[in-house]
Amino acid sequence: MKKITFKGSNTSLTKYGIRFEPNKPLMIADDIAEKLDQEEHFTVDEVHPEPAAASHDDSKEDEPSLTKLKEQAKAEGIKGFSSMNKQELTEALAALPQKDDPYANAPTS
Repeated sequence: MKKITFKGSNTSLTKYGIRFEPNKPLMIADDIAEKLDQEEHFTVDEVHPEPAAASHDDSKEDEPSLTKLKEQAKAEGIKGFSSMNKQELTEALAALPQKDDPYANAPTS
């Protein structure tokens, strides 16, 4: 993938089925980027991916998605869950009384 920026003066331009707006970089596949690199009004920049260890934040991987939070809120009967953001859903779910697990002290085989 390469970062392509349209440097033309038009309001926008469509090439190869992609809409380019002036000075707004887009990530484009290498084959199309090579073609655009030959044109006057485009700049092509290499994108260097960050090292895997630096790009992942372990705390974010453990967080449930907004969709999962909304599913939980719906199952718990929280009113207005569909218009809540992630933080509001997390707080609303945390405020619910804890349910006892009937199997918590059950013997294992």
